[in-house]
Amino acid sequence: MAVPKADNKNIRFRPFFYSPHHFLFLMSQIFIGKLIEEELRSQDRSVVWFANKLSCNRTNVYKIFHRASIDTELLLRISNVLKRNFFDVYTDRLSV
Repeated sequence: MAVPKADNKNIRFRPFFYSPHHFLFLMSQIFIGKLIEEELRSQDRSVVWFANKLSCNRTNVYKIFHRASIDTELLLRISNVLKRNFFDVYTDRLSV
């Protein structure tokens, strides 16, 4: 039995997330920090700009990017700064 070479031609990779906005869900968990980071990047804004708007330092912004959940007051401030309603990510998943 031949072992395939470890080159890129033999590796087939299909991304798990096909959404144009790269919404990341894993076992019904929303990684809000990643969504915030992607929105910031899509607006071509810098981390420094974002930190200044939130009145915090860059280190805190990077910590936000790694969060799976976030305080609602902070999410409201982020939504206003980036002019995007991040609460929609959660409300779209409500089953009422």
